[in-house]
Amino acid sequence: MEMIKKIGGFLDTTIGPIDNLGKNVNKVTFFSNDLDEFLDENGNKVEEKMLTSWACSLNPSKHAGLQKIKYFITSPNEKGVLCDEKWCCLYRSEWAHGTVAIIMGYGNTEIDALQNCKGNLALVQARFNPNNISL
Repeated sequence: MEMIKKIGGFLDTTIGPIDNLGKNVNKVTFFSNDLDEFLDENGNKVEEKMLTSWACSLNPSKHAGLQKIKYFITSPNEKGVLCDEKWCCLYRSEWAHGTVAIIMGYGNTEIDALQNCKGNLALVQARFNPNNISL
C-alpha cells in the first residue's frame, strides 16, 4: 500500500474564523494515498461538501480576470519546498475574492510530476465536480 501524502488544500479568505492578527485561519490540507479517501491534518475524513468546494475552486473560470492559475514544479533537491523525495508539481488556483485551492502531483521526473498533477486534477474534477462548475 502506498504511503499517504499531501495531495492538496483549500483556503477561503472570505470566511472566518479570523485570528488575532486579522488573518483567516480557515485552511484545510488534504492527504490521500489513492484519491479515494481524503484526510485532513488530524487524520479525519474530509466531508464531501468540502471536497466539492475544493474541486469547484480548482476549476478554471470562464471569466477573465477572476482567477490566476499557476503550476509550480520543484525537484527533490529543494527540500522543504513541497516534498522531500520526488519531483512535485503544485497546481494553484487563486481567485480575486480570496479563495485559494491547490492540488499536487508527484513523480520521478519533472514531466511525471506534471502529468500526475494533471491526472489528479482530472480525477478530482470528475468525482467532485461532474457538472464542471467554477466559482
